[in-house]
Amino acid sequence: LCFIRKRKKFEIIFVKDNISDSEIIEYVRKYKPIYFSIDAPLTWKKFEDRKEDKILRKYFTERKIKRPGILPFYVKSMIKLSEKGRDLYFKLKKFTKVLETHPTASIRAMGFKEDYKKKKDEFNLLIDKIKDRFSNIDLIKNHNQLDSLFCALFSFYFYEGENIFIIRRKLPYGIVVKF
Repeated sequence: LCFIRKRKKFEIIFVKDNISDSEIIEYVRKYKPIYFSIDAPLTWKKFEDRKEDKILRKYFTERKIKRPGILPFYVKSMIKLSEKGRDLYFKLKKFTKVLETHPTASIRAMGFKEDYKKKKDEFNLLIDKIKDRFSNIDLIKNHNQLDSLFCALFSFYFYEGENIFIIRRKLPYGIVVKF
């Protein structure tokens, strides 16, 4: 979970991982974000690939950018992730507008490697490349928190109507493509 606000730079005002749904709801009620992005599929087709994921794969292919892992929905782990995301969506939509995003795809679309999840030196390199745009970047200690930061960025840019690629509008889904 990460909350940011825009001043001269983006300011990270809160970040935490290993957090329960009830804690997420508590912090959403406290910070009152206009938009809240979730890194989980919020729609699905049980036996086929989502149209949204096909569009996202095509986005990367057309731009000759190495695609991030965009797993088909019928993979068991994606079903579980989606069920958790949808449960959280229904709880949160009482307090904020909920968006779906793919932070790893955002990081890849902006030209960064996604090895940051497995390699500490790649994580540190990515943090070093973005640190000038954030105050309190030292709060980001691991890849889960970094993914949360990119979820918060998507919410901000969605609100601003810029720097994003929207894949679905009704229940907004998209990625950040630049700062």
